[in-house]
Amino acid sequence: LIEVFRGAMWENFHPVRLAAIEALGEMGGDKAVEVLVQALRVPKPDKHPIVRIEAVKALAYIGGDKAAKALIEVFRGPLRDTFHPVRAAAIEALAQIGGGTAVEALIGASRGPIWDSHPLVRRAAISALGEIGGDEAVGALIEVIRGPEPDPFHCARLAAIEALGEI
Repeated sequence: LIEVFRGAMWENFHPVRLAAIEALGEMGGDKAVEVLVQALRVPKPDKHPIVRIEAVKALAYIGGDKAAKALIEVFRGPLRDTFHPVRAAAIEALAQIGGGTAVEALIGASRGPIWDSHPLVRRAAISALGEIGGDEAVGALIEVIRGPEPDPFHCARLAAIEALGEI
């Protein structure tokens, strides 16, 4: 079945691709992760952002290290998506998977999504740290509150305060 779904991922009609993504998410496993990642591959990701977002959600549903690594690359790395809602969805999906790898990737020093150029992505990363919790997340959230704010509306600081309140 994997090969059938892989073929459906290249159909012109995007609802067919969405159906294949849903089936792959339900199927799970490493092979399904590999096929889903193809929808996110740079330089030729799927042209419909909703298809990429649904692929990200399917990866979260499958879970595991391979899915987590692919999600990290969507917001930071070779698969980095140019459309900010896809990056934000990848961060939210990574928070669902959780674990130390997720926290490390979300903090990610100056390259991390906390410092992404888009406020929606920064807010998603900060909220994800609040969901995952732990000492490292708390430290990073405090740093956001005390650090420089690139957003005139202080969205990052507000999100960090909300996230700390949930830990």
